Amino acid sequence: MDKFYKRHIHLIITITFAVMMIGCNSIPSVDSDMRMNVQIGQNGRIAKLYDAFSGVERSTLEVESGQSIHFYYAATVQEGSLALKWLDPSGTVVWQRVLSENASGTEEIASESPGRYTIIVQGQRTVGSFNIAWNGELAGFTRE
Repeated sequence: MDKFYKRHIHLIITITFAVMMIGCNSIPSVDSDMRMNVQIGQNGRIAKLYDAFSGVERSTLEVESGQSIHFYYAATVQEGSLALKWLDPSGTVVWQRVLSENASGTEEIASESPGRYTIIVQGQRTVGSFNIAWNGELAGFTRE
């Protein structure tokens, strides 16, 4: 009877280990090889450190009429390109930059209409990192 239990215990451990390994390997998305991904909504930050990124990241911010959005951006672009865009509530681009090299800056957008403003970051076969922080959450973020 001991051999019967030993075989079953060994089989259960093997199956559990295989399932855990399959689960760990399926976590990364198809279009992005991330090392770190941070996304915080209102008055926050969106950041990513990656070996490959082709896709879109977005976050929103609720803004009142006449209120300004103060934001900081920093990007390391080793390959490809990275597009940064702020859209107003109607979907109109109110600020944008397309980066094919390292860049950083501090900007301000004065809202003309209340509602949800959206930050969109789009990668085109890019390698590097980006960090965008708005309304007081200005933290540095660089590629290792």
